[in-house]
Order: sequence, then C-alpha cells, then structure tokens
Amino acid sequence: MAALTALGSPPVPKIFATMEEGPIPGGTNLGETWLESHGRSLGHFVDGTWLKPPGRESLECQEASTGRPLAVVPAGDSSDVAVAVAAAAAAAAGWAGLGASQRGQRLSR
Repeated sequence: MAALTALGSPPVPKIFATMEEGPIPGGTNLGETWLESHGRSLGHFVDGTWLKPPGRESLECQEASTGRPLAVVPAGDSSDVAVAVAAAAAAAAGWAGLGASQRGQRLSR
C-alpha cells in the first residue's frame, strides 16, 4: 500500500487512480454482529419495520469480493415497491422539515 494519510487511509487522489481500498475502521465485526443479530435473514425495511412477505423466494446476498454468503432476503415484486413508495410519500413532508442533525439521528437509529 502506498503512503497513508494521518487516518491510516491512502490519499483520495490515489484511491481514485488505483481504486485501492483502505482499512475498514473497526474491521468487519460490526457488520457481522449486526447480521447475526438479525439471524442473517432480512426483509424489506419500510417505514421503520422489517417486512417479510410470506411465500416469497429467498435470495442469497453474497460478499462481492469472495462470494461468501452473508444473508438472505425475500424477492420483491411490484406490490412491495408500491408499499415502499407509499410509505416514502407519506414521510416526505415531515422529512423535508427536518434539519440535517435530526435526519442523521433518525438514520442512525
């Protein structure tokens, strides 16, 4: 790896030139722990709730660099999109009225 910044990452121009990745702060443990806490079986996250439509095919999500299985998710269809779009439309006015710090708080719950 080439010269690192004070934060332990390659300088941004080098990253863009080589597409080299820097270290992951804290490693992958945080993500792995989160996936385990959800049983590595996720749904569609809509309006603050995990939705798992019954009778759907399960799709395996894999780590891109290794192909290692990470989790399964239900296949979505147009009815799932309609539910998500309706929830987003209902939340839009309230979201637009929030400041940046309030949005950040909601996103990091």
